[in-house]
Amino acid sequence: MRAGKPRFLRRLLLCGWSVGMVLRVSGGASGQDAAAPSARPPKPAPANNLTSEETFQALIEDLGSSQFARRESAADALRLGGQSALKALRRAQNHPDAEVRRRAAELQGPLEASLRLAPKRVSLERKSRTLRATLEEISKSTGYTVEAWNNLEQQVDFGCDNITLLEAVDQLGRLTGTVLQQGYGDDRIRLGAGNCPPLVAYDGPFRLVATSLQQYRNIDLANANPGSPGASVSGPGRTETLTLGMAIFSEPRLPLLGVNEPRLTEAWTEDGQSLLPPANDAANTSRRHVSRYGNGYRSQTQMANVVLRRPSGSSGSIKTISGVVSCLVLVDQKQIPITTELAKSKGKSIDIASTSFTIDEVTGVGDAPGKPITVKLSVREKNNDNPGDYTWMNSLYQRLELTDAEGNKFQNQGSNWGTSGPNFATITFTFGPPIPQQNAARAKVNIRGLVLPGIPAPAAKPAPAAKPAGPPTKLLYTTWETMDHQVPFTFKDLPLP
Repeated sequence: MRAGKPRFLRRLLLCGWSVGMVLRVSGGASGQDAAAPSARPPKPAPANNLTSEETFQALIEDLGSSQFARRESAADALRLGGQSALKALRRAQNHPDAEVRRRAAELQGPLEASLRLAPKRVSLERKSRTLRATLEEISKSTGYTVEAWNNLEQQVDFGCDNITLLEAVDQLGRLTGTVLQQGYGDDRIRLGAGNCPPLVAYDGPFRLVATSLQQYRNIDLANANPGSPGASVSGPGRTETLTLGMAIFSEPRLPLLGVNEPRLTEAWTEDGQSLLPPANDAANTSRRHVSRYGNGYRSQTQMANVVLRRPSGSSGSIKTISGVVSCLVLVDQKQIPITTELAKSKGKSIDIASTSFTIDEVTGVGDAPGKPITVKLSVREKNNDNPGDYTWMNSLYQRLELTDAEGNKFQNQGSNWGTSGPNFATITFTFGPPIPQQNAARAKVNIRGLVLPGIPAPAAKPAPAAKPAGPPTKLLYTTWETMDHQVPFTFKDLPLP
């Protein structure tokens, strides 16, 4: 018995080795790669001596691997690969392997969206600095110009680790008594005196603030049915509404063009009653609200309202409310010349994307410096999907620009409208000369990207005289590429009116 036991073990081990070799040659059991979490997945990355381009090309090849774990590992690496991975995914659309093409196409869209909507992030060592110095550091790390008006020399103990810009601004505001201000159509971050709001939701480069809860009660006495003497008023004459107001902020490089009405996913009072209105579905969120004040159709701030249903007067607060707001975001802009010889451009026509321009008349070019320049245009928009939409006309003020040969921008002093229809408009723009930086009405100091209005410039050598602008030559039109994005939000413990 003792002599036979080792022989039995050797036979058992040999059998196990044979089965293992068969599985290895055949690729193994198909469920093993997917179902064995303890097994270490194959490494998709190639050797360390390869370039970044070669590394991502190897990951593309792994998308067609016969091993599930290798395919999934390559997909995960590509999702986190940034611009280099995106370039490789675009090239993969012509790959001979159909599985590689399919997986690359599935990865490309979400990666493009995530890169376009990636927020600026801030990391600062925690230590005591002045507010001025803190804002300088934020300005350097994000590339945005920051404006502030108050308490610039106060000491603040502030630091953060890889948080979004809008979160950093709010954290700093709670320490310094400053709050993010509405944008003015440019690329600046503005902080003014105020209290940072307590109910804020963040989504990358977007910030959603609960601003108000308004309850409205009304009785239409003309149509009310009072019933018997002494009875309370009832019937269709009574109306009651509860509305939550919200403000949506975005980083300057991703301005908002419009927002849909919010769609709620849940809303509960503190005593467990639902606040959802009867019609809270996609069909009720199709109307898009667009800002028509100040910034025209491009803004860092837009407002939205959501209608709630108050179940009873006994409820005193909203325990939790969650939902999404669909925003139209401007993700890319590109300037294309309508003409580079304005003085000779009368009668010229050009198509840019879906918009056609004809220059009907130009006046003022060659006149004495300082005289206004007018450009009359006939504009047509190929808007077959929504022929009744006039919003494209109102955006022309922000998208047309007049410059000299060096790129100095002339002031847009207004416009006059002529004949217009759903897809056609005649409009005359009036431009004034550029204002040299040295002649600005309000003194400004630029300290490493931080612009502080009203602070006198430090003693230094006199600034060189401003170079006068040349004659207007380039009329430019900015094309807009947009993206729909849903901003999620959750607010808790809101007092009911």
